[in-house]
Amino acid sequence: MIELRTAEQKQAVAPFLAPLTTHHLSVAAVLAGTVAGKVWVDTPEQPRVGYAETPEGYYLTGDPHASDLYAALHALIPPYAYLIVEPAAWDAVLDQVWSNPFARPHGRRTYRLHSLRLTGWRTHLPAGYSVVPLDAALAERTELQGHAHLMDHAENWPSRDAFLALNCGVCAIRDDAIVSYALADCVVGDRCELGVATEAAHRRRGLATLVTAAAIERAQAAGIQEIGWQCFASNAGSIAVAEKVGFQPFADYLAYSMVLPAANAGDLSVAECAAWALHCERASETLPWCAFHAAGAWAQAGEPARALLNIERLIDSQWQGRPEWLETHWMFAELRTTPAFQEKLATLRAQQPHVQV
Repeated sequence: MIELRTAEQKQAVAPFLAPLTTHHLSVAAVLAGTVAGKVWVDTPEQPRVGYAETPEGYYLTGDPHASDLYAALHALIPPYAYLIVEPAAWDAVLDQVWSNPFARPHGRRTYRLHSLRLTGWRTHLPAGYSVVPLDAALAERTELQGHAHLMDHAENWPSRDAFLALNCGVCAIRDDAIVSYALADCVVGDRCELGVATEAAHRRRGLATLVTAAAIERAQAAGIQEIGWQCFASNAGSIAVAEKVGFQPFADYLAYSMVLPAANAGDLSVAECAAWALHCERASETLPWCAFHAAGAWAQAGEPARALLNIERLIDSQWQGRPEWLETHWMFAELRTTPAFQEKLATLRAQQPHVQV
């Protein structure tokens, strides 16, 4: 497989990658150079197989029967990939092209904006909140709680200036804290995809809907014609926000990974979380980093002791992930303040004080 390094090479294979770029704008963004990522094909002149790594996932397309390329793909696709394939026939040969035999499929949904329904969002803003654009002025307000996390999104863009100039994002602020935001995950020409997040303490107040409507207004004012939205099929909250502001279903697809297919507590049942935890626990005997996902799934299944046991397994395996991944991930919210959890975080930090990943 040949990595495409120039803009000319990437644009030349864009038609071949259309089955991906139609549904997954991050692939088009990598081709256009508006977000970080990499693209490979077997032969640039007449590609049969293409593979892309983007901030949103790992993507495989082309001819699933090109068996002479299986070994190259097996060496290229990392076991921890969040993998999307097109066409679906790749599913039958994943064990030959990918070194993760434990990854499970789960449903995802894509939406496209039909028309903005919530045009008067300002009148619905709760008292004490303000909505401000993501711009140079906000970038300088480093005193805001959550500011560093917000600006971390710029790492996926060519530069901080590009992130601020092209992004149609907005933030809801209360008491010197960024409590909700809607950002463009990527922008290509007159297309963008939005993502939204709200701090747990500020949910059920309509903020996600309001910042999404505000971001759509900004995007349309900037000339964006097509606005997309993606989420887990289990994410009822995200689906409700999308449909309330005017998005309509566009396509469903499968992704393959070890990641618990949820974005919020309650998206999956306790039984579903426990089943996922058991699967990840078994997988960690071969792929030790799967203990991270087992721990999170056990936490969501209401089994804190088993969650902590899997964090201990991460420590014993000399895990090279960041302790902050445990500290900030939503799956561990109920464990975060417990002494046992904090003790294990301290052990991880002492074990890898200079880790860079």
